[in-house]
Amino acid sequence: MALRVLCVVALLAGSIAYTARAHACSCVESPGVKEDFTTSGSVFEGKVLELRHDPARHRITARVAVSRRWKGAQALQVDVTTADEGSLCGFGLDRGRSYLLFTPEAQG
Repeated sequence: MALRVLCVVALLAGSIAYTARAHACSCVESPGVKEDFTTSGSVFEGKVLELRHDPARHRITARVAVSRRWKGAQALQVDVTTADEGSLCGFGLDRGRSYLLFTPEAQG
């Protein structure tokens, strides 16, 4: 079971461990799944393995294990970074939960 994330910006870290970086933002309203899929560079399902909080920068980084991919690069794990508050366009990610992520770049 996967939940839809409205917007996630992906950046490839290019490490040997096949880990990429992505930045999430929930402030953009989705036009719909079909258009999101068409305009996204990467679409994948992943489970949050760990959360790291950086209160000084108001950021939360989630390490996500990619379980299924429909589009984009083949990274096995992705680091998704979002603001730590909804008022800062943050998206709540929970450890142990799976999400369907749409990213504008194919590296994620």
